[in-house]
Amino acid sequence: MTQELDGEAQARRLRFRGGRLDLEIEDILAIVPQRPPLLLLDRVLSLVPGEHAVAVKNVCGEEAGLRPHRHGFVFPSTLVVEALSQLAQLVVSGVSVPPEAEGAQVPDADHWPRLVSIDALQVHQELVRPVPLHLTVSVLGQESDGGAEGVACAAQASAEGGLIVDARLQIARGGD
Repeated sequence: MTQELDGEAQARRLRFRGGRLDLEIEDILAIVPQRPPLLLLDRVLSLVPGEHAVAVKNVCGEEAGLRPHRHGFVFPSTLVVEALSQLAQLVVSGVSVPPEAEGAQVPDADHWPRLVSIDALQVHQELVRPVPLHLTVSVLGQESDGGAEGVACAAQASAEGGLIVDARLQIARGGD
């Protein structure tokens, strides 16, 4: 391994401070099983494993599979919910160190957390132009719902200061 790569890896390790991770797209790709165009997280600004995360999806209007709506651009709220679900899965996954750090344990795709249910969902408005989408997920606690156990998460997406989606998600831990 070259000195330059070692320096790059060291720089990423230094972003892990006080129990928080700051993940760039390369880090996210090393952890999550989703791949573009289905990956809807561009950067994780803060991740406290098992507790909370803040991320950004830069909606550019050229996402694969999206065609202009007859009345203009619309980034569907279903994709906003999927982005929130991906962030919640990352929080619940237990990833607690940068993926390239010694001793890092990243669940494989078969043991990756998954969305079990959407217990509450309110779409406040549609995202009608390409802007950064700000995503926030907080773990509320462990819950059992009709035999299915999951981790309850409060999830919100906003853009330009306005709330887009507010949801309560149930995420099953990997292997459950």
